[in-house]
Order: sequence, then structure tokens, then C-alpha cells
Amino acid sequence: MTTRALHAYYSTHAAPGPHHLDTLAGLIGLEAKNGKRNRDALIKAHTALKDAGFLADFEVMEDSVRVKFGSGYGGPLAGREAVRRPGLSL
Repeated sequence: MTTRALHAYYSTHAAPGPHHLDTLAGLIGLEAKNGKRNRDALIKAHTALKDAGFLADFEVMEDSVRVKFGSGYGGPLAGREAVRRPGLSL
């Protein structure tokens, strides 16, 4: 369930930056009181998304995670490079 929820969340984001682990846990419904348990579940889910090809890679920092989409990404920018232009928000 955690993996599916993360997939659904990331599928709607064109260029997600770092996401706080506590925020992700709340958004996808992880309810463990222990932050380490939520962190472990999120790492496991990100690993599954990477193994499936949805993510090319991810980096877990102290309290956040940064993702890089893989070839299996089907979100708003699938098959295109994100270009940042002054005054435009992705």
C-alpha cells in the first residue's frame, strides 16, 4: 500500500524537489508513532519504485528524500526534460 500511494503521489508531480519524510508519511497514511518505523517503510517503498523502474534513483537525507524519475515514470513530464524558465513554476 505504501508503494502504491507513493507512486500515485509522484505521478502527479512534474518536478518534485526534496520531500520531508514526515510529510510523505502523513500524505500516504502511515500512522506509526515511531518516526524510524515510518522512515524504514518509506525507504522500502522508494526501493520498490526504483526496482520497478519508476524511479531512476532516490537519496534519503536526514529528514527528507529526493527522487529522480526513471523510464517507467508516466507523470506530466514523461519523456521530456524539465526546463526552468524565469517566472515559470513547474
